[in-house]
Amino acid sequence: MYRLRRLKERSHVQIPLSDGRMLLGTVDETNSLRYGQVFIQLRDLDGERQILQNRKVLVTKNPAHFPGDIRILNAVDCPALHHLFECVVFPAEGQRPHPNEISGSDLDGDEVSYSSRFHSFYISLIKYWVCWNEDLVDSATKQHDPANFDSAEKTKHRGEITMEVIADFLFKYLSSDSLGVLSNRHLACCAVYKPNHKHSLCLAEIISQAVDFPKTGVLPKIPKHIKIKQYPDFMENKHKESFESDSSIGTMYRQVKEVWKLHSTSQDKLEDEPVHIDPNLLISGYEQYISEAEEDYRYYSSRINTILSIYNLQNEYELITGCHSCTEEEKKNNDPAETALLEFRHLCKEMRDRFAEDSLK
Repeated sequence: MYRLRRLKERSHVQIPLSDGRMLLGTVDETNSLRYGQVFIQLRDLDGERQILQNRKVLVTKNPAHFPGDIRILNAVDCPALHHLFECVVFPAEGQRPHPNEISGSDLDGDEVSYSSRFHSFYISLIKYWVCWNEDLVDSATKQHDPANFDSAEKTKHRGEITMEVIADFLFKYLSSDSLGVLSNRHLACCAVYKPNHKHSLCLAEIISQAVDFPKTGVLPKIPKHIKIKQYPDFMENKHKESFESDSSIGTMYRQVKEVWKLHSTSQDKLEDEPVHIDPNLLISGYEQYISEAEEDYRYYSSRINTILSIYNLQNEYELITGCHSCTEEEKKNNDPAETALLEFRHLCKEMRDRFAEDSLK
C-alpha cells in the first residue's frame, strides 16, 4: 500500500539500478572530455565495474522546471578517469558548463550536507539523476535550449548588520516562502499549456528567482495574469476543477488508482473480520482481567490516535513500519516517521510497565 500511495500521490516511479542512478557530480580535471560528453563508471551488486560508453544518457537534477533542464549527453569511455566510481564526470571545456545548464546548478558542493570518505579529487555534493534506459532516452527526441539562470542583482544593506536586521530578513524569508505553491501551479500549467508555453516558462523563471531569494534578497513578483482554472486529475486538488490528463503521469495515476481501490477494499474486509482467539492462549481465570484489559486498550488506542493525528499518518501500519508519504523537505528537516516511531516505542514501554505492575494471581 505504501508503494501504491507513492505512485498515486507523488508519481514516484522506481527504475532498476541497471537503467539509472542518482550520482554525485564532479568535473574532469584532466580535460579529457569534450562538450556534450560525460564519463560514468559504476559497480554492480557483485562489485564488478561497468563503464557506460557509446550511448546517450539523460541527466537532470531536482528541481527541474525548464524543458532544457533535462540534458541529453553522450557517455564515453575515458582511461584517464578510470579512478572515479559512482559519479557523473562533466567536461571542463565547452561553451557553458553542463551543470549550469541543468537548473543553474554548479559543482561547488555548498547545497547539500554529506558525510563520507572521498579520494583525493574534488567532488560536488549535489546528486544528479542519470538514466540510460533505452525507451526513455529514445523518447527524448528533442534537446531544448538551456534556460538563462542569471540571478537578480543582490540588494545591498547600508549600515550595520544587527540581530534585528537578521531577524527581519528571516521573517521575510519564512513568511514569503511560496515554492510549494509555485511548483504546484507550474505543474498544473504544464499539464494545461505544455512545458514550453510562455506561461509555464514564466512560472519556471519565478521559481528560479524564489530559490535564489536567500542569496539575493530579491522577492519575485507572482504574476496575476496566469490563472489555472482546472488542475490535472493526478494532482488531486480538492479546491479546483479537474480534468483527465492525457500525459504519462495521468495515465499511470488512473491505473494505479484502480489498483489502489482494489487493495483498499481488500484491506477493509480484513479489518472487519472478527478475531479468532486460539483457546491454547487462554489461561484459567482470564475473565476477571477483561475489564482492566479493555481500559488499557482504550488508553492505548487514544494515545495511538493522537500520534497519528500529530504526525499526519493514515494508520497504525504506517506508524510501526515508518513507510508513509511525506515531502522531501520534511525528510531533510524533521522526519515525522522517525519522531513518531520514537513516541510509539515510548508508548510500548509504558504499556509493558503498566502490565508488569499487576501480576497474575
